[in-house]
Amino acid sequence: MTQLGMHPMVPEMISFLVTNSVVCFCAVVVVGLRFYSRYITKAGFGWDDGLTLASILVGINLLSVLGLLSVSGIGHPIAEIGDVAHLDILVKIITLHNLFFVLAVLTNKLSMLCFYIRIYSRNQTVCWAAKIFIVFFLVWGVICAISLYAICHPVLTRPGGNTCNRQTVFVHSSLLSLFGDIVVILLPIPAIWKLHMDRRTKVKLTVLFLLGIIVTIVSVARIVVLIRQDFRSPEFAIFSQAPLAYAVLEPNLGILCASLPMVHKLCAAWKAKLYTRDNPTMGSHTKSSQSETGY
Repeated sequence: MTQLGMHPMVPEMISFLVTNSVVCFCAVVVVGLRFYSRYITKAGFGWDDGLTLASILVGINLLSVLGLLSVSGIGHPIAEIGDVAHLDILVKIITLHNLFFVLAVLTNKLSMLCFYIRIYSRNQTVCWAAKIFIVFFLVWGVICAISLYAICHPVLTRPGGNTCNRQTVFVHSSLLSLFGDIVVILLPIPAIWKLHMDRRTKVKLTVLFLLGIIVTIVSVARIVVLIRQDFRSPEFAIFSQAPLAYAVLEPNLGILCASLPMVHKLCAAWKAKLYTRDNPTMGSHTKSSQSETGY
């Protein structure tokens, strides 16, 4: 039998891995531009930036684990994977993958909420709502970690190894995360339209924040796959392909979308620099406008 880590990748896993690699690369580039924006605009680095850095590092590790899984038997029948020891290792890698997913989602959402607190420091409604959902996601993360390691550790290769209904746990935790995602996406929108800026800028910022809907769509797709998956089937290596791939795509897309507003600020700074070079008298107006809005 083929040793663990020496299996050929099935076509579906190849397409999943390529797609996730492209998205992860784009996320790394956008996060790099985010930090560059902080530097050149002298905005300073905050908790939101530190959590974004942590999130992208976890996202890269998550992609690496998916790559390891793709050559360790995912997509192949159990009979082709190996003996019980190899199956146990595969299950442990899947569990590590699930933990990285929780950490990537958690750090990304905390980063977004800290960003809201930072830019809307004078808006008590937004700040209090952000703090409430920081607690919400922290509790969600702890519950998910406990579920993975203390309650639902999946020892699928042994008789009686199923200690809980993993499908129910995964689906319910995903639904809670989806609810939080929707709130986080919509939270800053009313505050944007109360800022003193032109309507065109408000529309652009609203669109940037609403790009998080793409992440929500991926999250819904992952939940649908989880609901349809037969967790009682011994062929878990075949049925786990899509959920594992979506679990990499979702947080990396989230990281990408969460940093786009800062990249917008960088692009605006470049545009303002070029404009003021040709129109020196407009420099002070542009600078004051940017400092007022934080974008």
